[in-house]
Amino acid sequence: MTTTPFTLTIRWTVCLAAACLALPACDQLVVVGRVESDAGEDASPDDGVDGATDGGEDGGDDHGVDGGTTCQEALVADSLAVGTYHVCARRGGAVWCWGGGQSGQLCNGDTPESALPGPPVGVDTYQEVYVGGLNTCLSRVDGALLCCGNNFSGALADGTSQNQSRPQAVTSDVEDVVIGFSNVYATDGDGDLFAWGDNEYGQLGLGPATAGEAVRTIMAVSGVSFAQVSANTHHACGVTSGGELRCAGANDGGELGIPLSPGVDVFTVVPAAVSFRSVSAGRRLGCAISTGNQLYCWGTNEPTMVTGVTGFVEMPTRVGTLNDYESVSVGFDHLCVLRDGGRLFCWGSGENGKLGYDAVTRDTPTEVTPGVAYRVVRAGPDFTCAIRATDDVVVCFGDDSVGQTAGSGGGATPRPVCLTP
Repeated sequence: MTTTPFTLTIRWTVCLAAACLALPACDQLVVVGRVESDAGEDASPDDGVDGATDGGEDGGDDHGVDGGTTCQEALVADSLAVGTYHVCARRGGAVWCWGGGQSGQLCNGDTPESALPGPPVGVDTYQEVYVGGLNTCLSRVDGALLCCGNNFSGALADGTSQNQSRPQAVTSDVEDVVIGFSNVYATDGDGDLFAWGDNEYGQLGLGPATAGEAVRTIMAVSGVSFAQVSANTHHACGVTSGGELRCAGANDGGELGIPLSPGVDVFTVVPAAVSFRSVSAGRRLGCAISTGNQLYCWGTNEPTMVTGVTGFVEMPTRVGTLNDYESVSVGFDHLCVLRDGGRLFCWGSGENGKLGYDAVTRDTPTEVTPGVAYRVVRAGPDFTCAIRATDDVVVCFGDDSVGQTAGSGGGATPRPVCLTP
């Protein structure tokens, strides 16, 4: 078996599968991100799947994916990021994006939407891809940051309001990037936080808000080192290097973890009795993982996601009693967590199947595919994508109105599906 890097644009379809990489022997098998060859006998045309289902028995009460179908090829990725209507994945230095592209956020040149993962325009080798709202940013190995998509409020930091469907140079020397809705946050190697774009609700943390203000790269918090930041439509939260939680922006739904108010325009400390290591800012619900691997949430609790608590949750409140949480990702009205061993649990609104097991609203964590381990999960507004731990295969489920879960578009994907060529 030999492995050779390559860049390839291919057509994608969807296959419900319990084992998306149960691959037959063949002379040359294409798998996204690499070309693998062996001396095996060619697979006959009948060896492939012929559609989305196989007539096998569904997973039933275990909430698993269809048990019989196997996919010959699958999208594999090192990292994954989701926006309002689109998704991007990276394997090595190659990036693929799919879903809605109405503002140019697919970075592939004026494509309104695509259920077929494809690369951005250009031949750059990228270090990472970042997605949020209607924007995508790509960092190169030389430290340059390029972005595309919506620019109405200055998210592209070019002094105009013109959307861009091709990657545009924005800044350089960034360590990490987080995209809200029409704004961008970046940290450098020292943990200093910079921000630009929409600041209508003070979510950039730069001081008094100005409606629709386009802000060039300006340090948002002086003297505070951020380890991780998460942003949503009208607010952002970050965890400092010392485990402190700070938030800025709108707070009419309690999303800042402080008493209800119109909001704050600087990154304000969120009172908590524990230290945190990561945070996820949902639409009006925020959640964070403590240094003790406990899950805390706050904000608007409708539908019930903070188990055992009814209604609004004013400050970070522990969810359950477990101490095995690895990561959390919050959507608009659902959330997903990875627990010890990569087990994936989702709960909240089940609309469009974004919980991965049914369309019923759940107020308690429910495992998505028992027996399958994941290493990354990303909750979009109305859909979810994840990377499996054993084979790096990308799976998505939920709203597919513009192909964001890589279906045909216009519907929903209620169970995890592998993206396959």
